Amino acid sequence: MSKEKKHTDSLKRWLIMFVIFLTGQLIFILIDGTIFEPNVNHIGSFVTNAIEGKFDWFTLYHSPFLKFVSLLFFIIVIGTGVKNILVYLFHNRS
Repeated sequence: MSKEKKHTDSLKRWLIMFVIFLTGQLIFILIDGTIFEPNVNHIGSFVTNAIEGKFDWFTLYHSPFLKFVSLLFFIIVIGTGVKNILVYLFHNRS
């Protein structure tokens, strides 16, 4: 497979991940504060204690669970994008 084909494939995968992330954010915005919001009390005490109060600075959602999932997805999408950029830059040098 050529270098351009690999770069195009990784760009397409990243764009698909980004669209999924944005779709998830839209769904989270629609369900935040409604009856469809996930209840963290049913998840377990360990996860509830890990989530509660840690993400108060992230004010996009009221639900700590939605904040946690959004930040996790954001880190994955940005991390993958940075990795793809670095691989593209350093792979073209050789």
